[in-house]
Amino acid sequence: MLDVLGLDAIEEGAYRRLITLPSESVEELAASLRVEMSDLAAALDGL
Repeated sequence: MLDVLGLDAIEEGAYRRLITLPSESVEELAASLRVEMSDLAAALDGL
């Protein structure tokens, strides 16, 4: 849905997750999204 803003699937997942659980750690976020830390880091940089 947020792809119209140019977000990929990991970026969108991270964005949605952080809106609902802003205090979640990076490690918890990566685990909940089932992505590698390096992929999550790139997604967070994109946000």
